[in-house]
Amino acid sequence: MNRIRIVAAQPNPPGRDTTWQGRATNAMLNEEWIDIQAIDSRSMVNDVLTSLAHDNACSVTGVQVLCTFPSIQLLPGQSIRVHTGSGTAGFIGHTYHYYLGRSWFVWNNGCGDRATVSYNGGVVDSAWYAARVPEGVLVRSTNSDELVPRYKAASGW
Repeated sequence: MNRIRIVAAQPNPPGRDTTWQGRATNAMLNEEWIDIQAIDSRSMVNDVLTSLAHDNACSVTGVQVLCTFPSIQLLPGQSIRVHTGSGTAGFIGHTYHYYLGRSWFVWNNGCGDRATVSYNGGVVDSAWYAARVPEGVLVRSTNSDELVPRYKAASGW
């Protein structure tokens, strides 16, 4: 069936978002990521990853395309981790690290956000998180499309 699932994200990495000069370093940007896991074997070629676009009042104004994946083959259980910054793409263990090459953060912590993977105009998977997300890793809540803090998922919250 070629299924994938957004399983985790770190939209609000621990620590400061910028240097004292008000810039984000590449290392800071790469601590912002999203994990997509293959349930079945899947070629990610031409899958599109999007996030929501918001105005200053947190009203959704549309979607922004973050990337269209090249030919990346995932086997069952393998993941792709999409980092915001730059780096060299490739597998480390069972995870393929992919880099958007952006110079600023893409996931919206103040308003919340929704990550969507689509193919040929159809949604393959989608997951969201609430506004003012705490620092650290979010994981997929059981039987939902919500990403919640890891400690809440572990406690059965």
